[in-house]
Order: sequence, then C-alpha cells, then structure tokens
Amino acid sequence: MKFYLLILLLSTVWSCASQIPENTTINSNSNSNSGINFNAPAVLNSETISTKNNSIKKELMDSTQLDSDKSLERNVKFNTEKKEKTKITSDSYNKSSASKETLNQKVIISSEFSKTKTQSSTQKIQRSPTPQMQQTLDEKVEELQEIDPNSFEYNLFNYSSGNYDVGREKYLKTAELQQPGNVEVLKLSAANSMVIGDTLNAKKYLNQLEFKQIIQAETIDYTSDVLKSAEGNSTLITHGFNDSYGAYQNQFNKNQQTEINVISLDFMQSQSYRDVLKTKGYDVPVQKEVNVSYLKSFCELNADKKIAISMTLPKEYLIPIQANLYPCGLIFEYRESTNIASSFQLEDLWYIKLNKKVLNVYQTSLSNAYAGNYLPMLLYLKNHYKQQNDLNNLEKIEMDIEKVSNKSGKSSSLKKKY
Repeated sequence: MKFYLLILLLSTVWSCASQIPENTTINSNSNSNSGINFNAPAVLNSETISTKNNSIKKELMDSTQLDSDKSLERNVKFNTEKKEKTKITSDSYNKSSASKETLNQKVIISSEFSKTKTQSSTQKIQRSPTPQMQQTLDEKVEELQEIDPNSFEYNLFNYSSGNYDVGREKYLKTAELQQPGNVEVLKLSAANSMVIGDTLNAKKYLNQLEFKQIIQAETIDYTSDVLKSAEGNSTLITHGFNDSYGAYQNQFNKNQQTEINVISLDFMQSQSYRDVLKTKGYDVPVQKEVNVSYLKSFCELNADKKIAISMTLPKEYLIPIQANLYPCGLIFEYRESTNIASSFQLEDLWYIKLNKKVLNVYQTSLSNAYAGNYLPMLLYLKNHYKQQNDLNNLEKIEMDIEKVSNKSGKSSSLKKKY
C-alpha cells in the first residue's frame, strides 16, 4: 500500500511541480569700385575726353584685375576650406557609420549568445551546454573580441561562456566596473562568490538581487518552506536560479537552516565548486557534464549525507532514482529506507512550520506555479486520515487540497486520480 501511494505521490509531483532592448553658408561680395568720378565737369574737350577715357579704362582694367585676383584668392581659400571640412565630415561620417555597424553587430551577437545560453539552462536532462551549444557560445565570444575586445558584452559573455570558470573572474570584474548595476553582472557575481565559497560577497550580491526583485518575494518565501522541509537533512540539492538563489538568500542573509549544505546542480559545472564540496566531505563524480546520470551518481556516492532534493527539479532527473525518493513537505528525501515520512512529521510541517505565503498571500503566476508542490504532503495526509477514520481532519485536509489544487490549476486532474 505504501509503495502504491508513493508512486501515486511521485506522479502527482511530476504533474504539479514548478519546473520555472555642414551646411556651409557661402557669402560673396558683389560691390566693386570702378573709380568713376561722378563729380567730373559736364563739358570736356576731345583730348581730355580721350585721356580721361583711357584713364578710366585703365582704372577699370586694373580694378577688374584686382577683383579677379581677390576672387581667385577667395575661391582658392574657400575650396581649400571646403575640402578640409568635407574631409572632416567624411571622416566623422565614416567613424559614425563604423560605430553604428559595430553596435549592430554587438546587438546581433549578444542576442544569439543569450538565446543559446537560455536554451542551455532550460534543458530537461542536463545543466551543462551540449557540445554544439558550447561551440556557439565560444564563437560568439570570439566575434565580440574581434570587433570590440574592451566592450562590456565581451567581458560579460567571456565569463558566462566559461560556466562558472573562476579562472575567467577578471572578465566578470571588468564587466562589473563597466556596468555595476547590470542584472546579469549581479547574478554571475553572486554565483562566482558562491562557487569559490566567498560568503561575504555572496551576501552582498544576493541582497542586491532581492532589492531589484530579481529574486522575487514569492521565491524567498517558497524556498524558506523548502529549507524548513529539508530540516534534519544535511544536504539540499537545487536545480536552477530560483530554488538555488532563493535558498542561499534565506541562509546567508536571513539565517535560516544554515546547517544544511545547499548544492546547486548548475554550479556543479564549475571545477572550483566541486573542489569546495570535496573539502566538505562529498564524493564528486568524475564526469564533466552535469546531467541526469550525474545526479544519480552523486546521490549514490553520498547516500550517507542525508540528501534532500528540491521538488523543482525536472522529473527527468528523478525517474532514475525514484525507488529511493520519499516525499517530505516540499522536498524528496533520498534514502534506502522504505518508510515514507510520518504523518506526524507532515502535520508538523503543514500546520505549524511552513509559512505557506505562496498559497495565502500572493496572487501571481509564480506563486501559482509553486503551489502545486504543496499537494503531495496533503494527499498523503488525506490517505492517512482515511485509514484512521479521522473524519474531522479528513474534511479539513480535503478543503486545503481543493484550495491548493485550484490555485495551481490542477483541480480537474486531481479529481480524476483521487
């Protein structure tokens, strides 16, 4: 009966769990002096007229030549200035065009890098990038290095593509100097601190992430309940950003369940992180890729470490080890024993220890996604009260199940099963 119930609970968890951008103005002089004396006598003899005409003609010719020379000088000067200004304008235009082209290239490369990184982090069977994904990430970093090796994007992505390789920390630090408030910088800086065991800086970056609501309030309260569920275990295995960063924030800055070692599968990509775990007494699988088989090997090698596993892990990770998984609150306990968590333990969690704020306080899609993970313990308690013919508690737990299943959007599917 217990085994059947366990399989049913696992099935429920897998169906309900949250798996969560010159003009140049030309001035010309039109006025020229002809040297004509408008006060000359009205009557002149022919010689005087001839002499005067010759004098006027010479003055006119001299004046015209002078104006012509001045005009030529002005034209030469203007054309020289125009060429210089045209050259400057042309150079500025070329630089501007080159700058725009570089910017466009960086935007395209950044988009492709981010897309690949997202695909890598949302895989169902592994945290490590596939060889093809890693090749794409490396190629994009090389392209950024070629067009702008001093850019923020190059420094940030150089670190990011290394999958928490602390040997690339200098690039992350440079990116932080360039854009200290950038969200990705804060996330990776927090990760880098946790990977090397730098609790002091991890606290700082985690607080900034919570202040910016990157670590959301729902996640803080949900992972608080996860840690409370894992109480009594020495290890809690998490999967991605929300469950890992939320749990670390509750431990480091809210002093909750600090006796539990939170181990992020994502950070396990880093050799430095593996080395830190070894100093804590863990046996670490030798395989490089962090995937489904890696989790199985880690659990088998460390079966004596009282391992708890967050229910937010994709079901693909849990299927190979389901024979050793036992639901307890918001976690699975990994152990060889066939005893499911006692009803007293689950009652203590549900009625006393868990804050249940994602169920009772928040009305958001994120809280709805988390809500489904509360159902397994409620279904177990329902079965327990049935067996004990405890009608009063049975009625109360059925009301709770209805409320939680409606919030999580799983009401109809649960009615079919139960």
